[in-house]
Amino acid sequence: MDVVEAIYYDIKEIALKVTGGDSLADDLTQEICLALYDKMDKTRSMSERGELLFYVVGMARRMWRSNTSEFRKKHIMKAEEIAMESIAYDDSYSFLPERIQTLIEEEKKNKRGWYDVNMLYYWQKYGTLREVSKQTGIPYRSVHLAIARLRKKIKEKLND
Repeated sequence: MDVVEAIYYDIKEIALKVTGGDSLADDLTQEICLALYDKMDKTRSMSERGELLFYVVGMARRMWRSNTSEFRKKHIMKAEEIAMESIAYDDSYSFLPERIQTLIEEEKKNKRGWYDVNMLYYWQKYGTLREVSKQTGIPYRSVHLAIARLRKKIKEKLND
């Protein structure tokens, strides 16, 4: 039995804890195992030094939380886009000043901006980030980051 097989159930438990029991925990487990197999020499040396599980925890957290990780791009962002398309929303935001409305419309045309703008609409519709997450099935952290990103961009453009 190799090193990765020996700690497979530990990896699975770590993935479940990092994801909060999300259905993607099995996918995260598989991605971690593949990453460990890709660097088998490093994996063996960390195992011999007793550092492998610490490394796996860090890897799982990075894969799950980082906006630039391949796992997040492949699994979470795709799921979020599908969820966004399946929910009808009212895109009226007339309560905002006209200048901000214009900036939002410009941002909506950007490659990733449409997602952030939709999160803003949902936030307006449901009132809280937690409720947006609950209604859409999109993780709370993703909702928060999207709205924070949009608010930062609008603030920068207003200050220009």
